[in-house]
Amino acid sequence: MNTAPDMTPQQEKLSDTSVSGVALYRKLAVGDASLLHFLGYELAQLTCAGLPGLLGLGLRAILYPPLFKSCGRRPAFGRGVVLRVPKQIAIGRGVVLDDYATLDVRGEGAGIDIGDRALIGRFSTVAAKGGHVSLGAGCNVGSYCRVA
Repeated sequence: MNTAPDMTPQQEKLSDTSVSGVALYRKLAVGDASLLHFLGYELAQLTCAGLPGLLGLGLRAILYPPLFKSCGRRPAFGRGVVLRVPKQIAIGRGVVLDDYATLDVRGEGAGIDIGDRALIGRFSTVAAKGGHVSLGAGCNVGSYCRVA
């Protein structure tokens, strides 16, 4: 493993030359989840991540919820939503992730909890890197924002 004194543990893991690029990608995308979960994640991304309109919205509402730690009823996932380690993310009922929003979890014990009816605006990022982020019910994160 290549290490430098100023590298974070996450950077050290991602620069590990003893594992394949596929293994590094899998760790970044779904963490320590099973191969079946990884394949489900890839299938959902391939088939509907960028699909516009009602068809895309409907397919994402069906294929994305099983990826999460928990997911309430009637979520709405916009186009191009980026999910990193969704098994460590819990979202409530009626949550809206607008187009190109990002939920990014990195590190042991890290996670994101999003309360009922919360809205994450376009191109916004909610990141939990080594910690926990909790957004309450009815929370509204505007477009182009970063919460970490």
